[in-house]
Amino acid sequence: MALGQVARTLGRVAGVTAGAAIATDAARRLHASSRWGVRARLGAAGDLPEWVLPTDVLASYAEAEEHREAADDLGLPMVLDEVNAWAAMGALAALLRLVDDGTHRSQVVDLGGRWSPLSRWCRALGFAVSREVPHERGSVDLLARLHPAGAVADDVDAVLELAGVVLRPGGVVVVTVPVGDADAEGALGRADLRALEARADGWGLRLVGDLDGEVGRRLTAAVRGARDDEQERTDGSAYALARLTLRRR
Repeated sequence: MALGQVARTLGRVAGVTAGAAIATDAARRLHASSRWGVRARLGAAGDLPEWVLPTDVLASYAEAEEHREAADDLGLPMVLDEVNAWAAMGALAALLRLVDDGTHRSQVVDLGGRWSPLSRWCRALGFAVSREVPHERGSVDLLARLHPAGAVADDVDAVLELAGVVLRPGGVVVVTVPVGDADAEGALGRADLRALEARADGWGLRLVGDLDGEVGRRLTAAVRGARDDEQERTDGSAYALARLTLRRR
């Protein structure tokens, strides 16, 4: 599937009747039991596959499907969209490996919307999750804004600046941004990411990962691949997704 479709997905209640009270009660019991099952199987950062990285570049749907299958294997609540699962798995890795002390008491603010996979997974694991940014400075352990409600080139700075205010020392912000070449509207190139990394330092944030290392190589490969695809260049679409994790000093 064309990589341009990854970024195009950026654009994309159930009720219970009174007669379904018994079924609702059964569903609550099932949810409670499955929640404890997830906590038993995903009690520590080491339970996540090593290849799930806090900072990464998504270059294919096959990679995204791998992440969704890993979430299923861990017993996390089901996610149908593989790109959503890819975004959320990296944020969960950041939470478990970089922030939480094993007690699952970290405070999570998820700006991804009501049905965010990250919110559902964190709650299943016992974390407190809010969709509202608190007024107190330094009160959040993880701030996330992820695909399909991730940031674009014009507003990613605002997310990081906010993180510099609300995160505790050692807390992390995880954001997804489209990446592309100069013709990709709303996307960031490698030079843009370097400039963003430099600006983030002014807000007390340091990138987890190395743009000169594997992340940079994957980004370069994605750019090279897009340049070989004339259609992706002419329609102005972004063609890959980056997940950036930055830690508060």
